[in-house]
Amino acid sequence: MCAKTAFLNPKLLAILLIMGKKTTWFILINPQSGGGQGRKVWLEVQKTLKFAQIDYQYQFSSYMGELVSLAAKAVRDGYTHLVAMGGDGTINEVINGICQANENQNEEITLAVIPVGTGNDFIRTHQIPNNAKKAALLLQQGQSKSHDVGLVSYHNPKTNQQEQRYFINVAGLAYDAYVTHASMKKNLFMPRALHYYYLIMSCVMTYKSQRAIIEYDGEKVEDTIFSIAVGNCRYNGGGGIFVPQAVPDDGLLGLTIIRQVSVWDVISNSKHFYNGNISRHPQVSLHQAKSIHIQHVDTPIWLETDGEFLGQTPATFSILPNAIKVIVPL
Repeated sequence: MCAKTAFLNPKLLAILLIMGKKTTWFILINPQSGGGQGRKVWLEVQKTLKFAQIDYQYQFSSYMGELVSLAAKAVRDGYTHLVAMGGDGTINEVINGICQANENQNEEITLAVIPVGTGNDFIRTHQIPNNAKKAALLLQQGQSKSHDVGLVSYHNPKTNQQEQRYFINVAGLAYDAYVTHASMKKNLFMPRALHYYYLIMSCVMTYKSQRAIIEYDGEKVEDTIFSIAVGNCRYNGGGGIFVPQAVPDDGLLGLTIIRQVSVWDVISNSKHFYNGNISRHPQVSLHQAKSIHIQHVDTPIWLETDGEFLGQTPATFSILPNAIKVIVPL
């Protein structure tokens, strides 16, 4: 056996060694996701991983934002297959850790998602099961696709500095960020889906459209804006299809501009936010671009990414093509 192995083609031998090497997944878990269900769901996921003979290491976060540093450390320690277990905010933290540690894209990193959170918009685009145990089995299948990552530079009023944040799903400005900011006040007496719908209806009564200058790939729009969405994927806001033109791996950002609309317009057309027909409204325009710059005219415009409130304009968006691989169903 040893004598025969010595005469194998070196390239073939390398391929066989790679095929025989077992992938170790590093699972980053937000125990507070799903209304504090993270640890309980993890116990069931562990059984699934054991049954499927999936090799893994794992770590819980202990405070909001810690997954950024934990994911960065995992990449620096040599892990190339990471799992974000939680909601959209958890995915955003893990993506930021990966991209910070792999800034020059020297390593090919693969990301899987095990959904537990109350906001699961990212998985909708890729039809990842909204079931933790079923999603865990995708690690065994290993089917992946290339995925772009967005990068935004924005003003943080707390530090009075321009800062950067990566995002993999959708960034929202103006009304979208206004609703996200309002959602930071938790309502313990209302289901998440109902609470978000309540926020949309209540916020539209108090929100005021703002003047903005939007520049994208040589084009310029200056108008009174109700809301803006910039995305790699289609869904945000609890299942809303605000960026139906977004393609995760085309090297472009989807840009949706909603000009000033009345309260009645928002309420009467809300169904189009969820059925992919948002562009039917005359005040809505859909675009695609590699770079986008948004500047306020009077008062700063708020910004959120992947459901996490960040800061305000000026905001500049760029794209990192094929920055990561994402595990998807067969």
